[in-house]
Amino acid sequence: MGTEYGKENITETEIHEKLAKRYDGKKDGFSMGRKMHRFKHKDSYGRIGTIMYTLDGSPPKGFAVYVPECKELHFYEIHGDCFKRYNNIHIKDDKGKILF
Repeated sequence: MGTEYGKENITETEIHEKLAKRYDGKKDGFSMGRKMHRFKHKDSYGRIGTIMYTLDGSPPKGFAVYVPECKELHFYEIHGDCFKRYNNIHIKDDKGKILF
């Protein structure tokens, strides 16, 4: 598993690309056509505790988990093996606005 330091921002499009590329080995492969879903889970204080991203499929074709409080983003394969981790990162939309 690779941990990347120094990268400050990532977009949801980049998250989609990383999940798709890991699944079928190509940046522009079949999985890029799969829809990515975002789920927000609240903590016991009513704030967003974690955000999960998944690609369509049965089972879902990989997923990523972001913890806003820790600013950590972890990518997982379909069997649960972590393949990439980012520390101290924010998620932005494609226009540059910080989402989380």
